[in-house]
Amino acid sequence: MRLLIGALPAALVTLSMAGGEEAHAAAIEGCRDLTPSGEAARPADRRLPTAMDLVRLRDVGWPASVALDGVSAIAVSPDGARVAFQIRRADPRANQYCLGLYVATIGARPQLIEVDAGGELIRETLTRTGIANFPTGVPKVITPHWSPDGEWIAYLKRRNGITQVWRARADGSAAEAVTTSEIDVEDLAWSEDGGSIIFSTKPGLRDTERAFDREAQVGYLFDDRFVPKASSRPFAYSPLNAAYFVVDLGSRNVRQATLLERQLVDPTSDPKRPPHAMLVATGRDSVAWTRARDANEYIPTTELHARIAQGPEFVCRTDACTHIVGVWWADDGQTVRFMRREGWGLSQLGIYVWRPGHGNPRRTFLTDDLLANCQPARSDLICLHESSGNPRRLVRLHDNDRIGTIIDLNPEFAGLELGKIERLKWRNDRGVETFGDLVLPPEHRPGQRHPLIIVQYDSRGFLRGGTGDEYPIQLFAANGFAVLSFERPREVGRLSPNRDGDELERKNMEGWADLRSVLSSLEQGIRIVVGRGVVDPKRIGITGLSDGTRTIQYALLHSTWFAAAAVSSSFEEPGSLIPLAGSGAEKSYVRSGYPARGDEGEAFWDCYSIARNANRIRTPILMQLSDDEYLGALETLAALRQHHVPSALYVFPGEHHIKWQPVHRLAVYERNLAWFQLWLGDKDQAPRRSPPDERNPGATPSDQRISLGMFHVAPMAPAPSKIPAPVDQCRAQASASTSASNRR
Repeated sequence: MRLLIGALPAALVTLSMAGGEEAHAAAIEGCRDLTPSGEAARPADRRLPTAMDLVRLRDVGWPASVALDGVSAIAVSPDGARVAFQIRRADPRANQYCLGLYVATIGARPQLIEVDAGGELIRETLTRTGIANFPTGVPKVITPHWSPDGEWIAYLKRRNGITQVWRARADGSAAEAVTTSEIDVEDLAWSEDGGSIIFSTKPGLRDTERAFDREAQVGYLFDDRFVPKASSRPFAYSPLNAAYFVVDLGSRNVRQATLLERQLVDPTSDPKRPPHAMLVATGRDSVAWTRARDANEYIPTTELHARIAQGPEFVCRTDACTHIVGVWWADDGQTVRFMRREGWGLSQLGIYVWRPGHGNPRRTFLTDDLLANCQPARSDLICLHESSGNPRRLVRLHDNDRIGTIIDLNPEFAGLELGKIERLKWRNDRGVETFGDLVLPPEHRPGQRHPLIIVQYDSRGFLRGGTGDEYPIQLFAANGFAVLSFERPREVGRLSPNRDGDELERKNMEGWADLRSVLSSLEQGIRIVVGRGVVDPKRIGITGLSDGTRTIQYALLHSTWFAAAAVSSSFEEPGSLIPLAGSGAEKSYVRSGYPARGDEGEAFWDCYSIARNANRIRTPILMQLSDDEYLGALETLAALRQHHVPSALYVFPGEHHIKWQPVHRLAVYERNLAWFQLWLGDKDQAPRRSPPDERNPGATPSDQRISLGMFHVAPMAPAPSKIPAPVDQCRAQASASTSASNRR
């Protein structure tokens, strides 16, 4: 059955978090506008953005911070005339995602066809310190797979808690499940004749979970399988065996895949793949690939190789062939196109052409914007594109390197009045390059000085909410804040070669070298914007997730700039970091320079621990954490409360390092705004609210208690002036502590 656009396209959305008739009706209603449509608003109709506008942006693929990594979210048809992709849109009212698979034509007048809708959000898992299948809140990239004849598209779809292979006709006339696996399908590929589909599962994960159920009857042995802050149940340990099968599309019979069929799903197992290849692109009879210059380096410098037909192998070792993030063959079969990071602080992307055996590569295109998931379509490239002021869209990069929009995923966004954005570039005290984007309120006037909010730690692509998307930049600007979206400088440990990740981290930790470098960059960026006279230096707030929280932790003890802070991860403390991370992670921490348990590490923690220095902290701190990480914040929170430092901790159930539930993101957005209005803004100004839903007057999905008076923080008790610890002394102490720990 075809799901007609405008009829009932998202009525089949499966509710994974909400139940009941009311929730089902809300889910249907919230997904009616999944398909991009409409025209941009007239200038007279423009309005300021709300939290709801940002939460409900349509997305394709991974966030900007990681969009250049991993598999592609778009797929071009065999004839090069169409492109397939999945759109997702958050619906906070139903606390779910609207999902739809689409096909767009690439011609002069692009058309958009919805070929399937519905399903549950599939989230990525990862392997960390030996633990497999660790949950995250990051959406899994759903890659469409075209059949050889271009008539069908196969893809992963999750319903009723299990992921299967589905296929849909490219014209939108039919969609159906292909597999009935008892285990989640992980990946898939078409057979060369298009008559069957090869797919993979991980039965080892199922078998391990069953073993855990048996072990539970006698109690779990606490070992490296545990991450205590995340779960009281052990996690599966890697590697997990994978299984490969073939389903015949005619009979639906399933059998084991042959080795050759398995290679279609897992190209890295193909013996014809060039040795040690990283990125690989194949042409008619040609292959191009990147490879490390030194295979012993942990993060190597790359070089580009190519072979045409049975000819010789050509190698490009110039600087232009480093930092490559994408490789394709041009239509002529003789020319390689590739994309690389370059420019100030690697902030730009360049497109190059190279004819192997005919000189060095030549750059044809350069941009500050983000181009991701690019795929060749005849002589052009089809890419996902973002700029600092515009969210994701599908574009066509013509062979003359002119960009044209195929589909604007969020046409309504043109009706919002955004703050002015300016790209800034600077060096820190080590000479390391970095950059950031200054965003001023839309109503900014010359001579005005605004409170400033720092958003970390990646400023590539659309300025949405920083890494983890919890600090809504344009919402802050609409409410009178200036924002500095800060790009973290390159790690100090990466400025020289490393054998492994432990060596890299030891260099970062030695004398707090990397945190000192980041803070130097951050403070220099602040001086630049303060020097322009647009920021009040006494009203500066800072935000961060993960590595950004580490930056805040160090900054609160070694800088006097910050009047308020908000974090999305727990701080690192001596009594909780390693015990709650588990014994597997403990080994990694100690190898990288942290004091081992039983080693008090006084010098280390005296220069870094918030809890040990709570009597010197005068910065109000808001913590909004997932329920599998909040335990790590209790040591900090207790110390802050003991010393009457204004602080608040909110715990979000069912979340992970990156929060994924729409209703939580909306609440996080609005509470962060309220927090900074409380401590940096006009105390009498209430935060702007998301407008009521016109289809359900009076109903708003966000927490109505989010207001300036909701935090119930105690008055700050008198305390000594905040005097940062002597940085040079801490550096010397940390060096001694690290050396002693490494000797152990």
